Amino acid sequence: MNLGVLVISIWKSVVEDQIKKSNNVSTEVGRNDTNTNTKGGEYMPLDKRTLDEYFAKTELKYIEKKEKEKVKPTEILMEARNAVAKAELDVSISELAALQLDTSFEEVTCIGFHPRTRKLAAVVEVKLEFGYGGLVSNGIGSDEYVGLYVDWAANGFKDPRDITGGVTGVHVFDPGSGSRLPLNYAVYMPVFKPQYVKDGTVAQARSVLSWQVPPTGPDFKPVWGNVFDRWIRYHP
Repeated sequence: MNLGVLVISIWKSVVEDQIKKSNNVSTEVGRNDTNTNTKGGEYMPLDKRTLDEYFAKTELKYIEKKEKEKVKPTEILMEARNAVAKAELDVSISELAALQLDTSFEEVTCIGFHPRTRKLAAVVEVKLEFGYGGLVSNGIGSDEYVGLYVDWAANGFKDPRDITGGVTGVHVFDPGSGSRLPLNYAVYMPVFKPQYVKDGTVAQARSVLSWQVPPTGPDFKPVWGNVFDRWIRYHP
């Protein structure tokens, strides 16, 4: 059986069943974007008021509200991804269970920082034809979460008090048979600069790409995705 037909048939049969059970209940998997800061040496989310004030200053609106929400059964997407991995990449069940930092399907290939706007950006490559939740025409798609962090003290992300950042992402679909690959998506978000950071400071930036599972911090190790570090510089 053709790989694309196999995967789509898995999605179609199970997703239809999930939608019937869910009736009119919709869940949003991929747009729970958060920003984080530190307090008392602990990594903690910033309150909504602080975020709203910051977004007003930067005039940045990177969280877009969907016109129509769709049911996204994460467990079904995981099963479909595993089916593609076994068929396309010849990965065994035992190997799947131990998988970590696999970049067969997606990978962050670069990150960059705009010092005046204080925005950190990353490029996500979608590499394969299938394994992302179906085609645009009939699939539900899936989410590429990207954690973007800056260690302003450049000490290897060891002290939470020196780290600012958060999680953003992009919703993707299967490119489909015969597509030109890889496809490249851009994600970006503002990062907070502590008051002690001086002009000309060189800091360490990190992106953590994770398919379907939001990163919990700069030390997060995804199953599908990668960790990518680069040096950045702040100046006005």
